This record gives sequence, C-alpha cells and structure tokens, in this order.
Amino acid sequence: MGDEEKRNRAITARRQHLKSIMLQIAATELEKEEGRREAEKQNYLSGHCPPLHLPGSMSEVQELCGQLHAKIDAAEEEKYDMEVRVQKSAKELEDMNQKL
Repeated sequence: MGDEEKRNRAITARRQHLKSIMLQIAATELEKEEGRREAEKQNYLSGHCPPLHLPGSMSEVQELCGQLHAKIDAAEEEKYDMEVRVQKSAKELEDMNQKL
C-alpha cells in the first residue's frame, strides 16, 4: 500500500501542477483578450467619434454646465407640477364619476 499511496500522491500532485499551469495560461490569455478589446474599442471610437473640442477656458465650461443644470432643474420642477395637476384632475374625474 505504501507504493500505491505514493503513486496516488504523485498523480494528485501532477494534476494540481497541471491545473495551476492551465490557470496561469488562461489568465494570460484573458489579459491579452482584454487588451485586444480595449485596443479595438479605442480604434472604433477614434474612427467614429470625433474628439470633443470646447472653445474657451475651464471656467466657461463650468459656467455652461451650471446653466445646463439650472435648465434641467427648471424642467424637472415643471414636470413635477404637471404630474401633480394630472393626478388632481384624475382624482376630480374619479369623484365626479362616482357621484353619477
């Protein structure tokens, strides 16, 4: 049994070694694939999306962002007000229908 046990341990160790080698190979292949995908993405974006050119300084860009945020806030407020009006009208219609 001693020889058989040593043989089984050797087989198990070899399997573990082969598994670790396969995992290392798979990890390097995965890294290569990720690098290739990133390069393809950059090539596609450079070919299909022109670079963004904003005239002016950073303060002008920040001011533009502030204006856009203010417009978004105003639109959201208006949307909320309209939703409240619609809900109120729907409730009034429901009440009128119940009275009939």
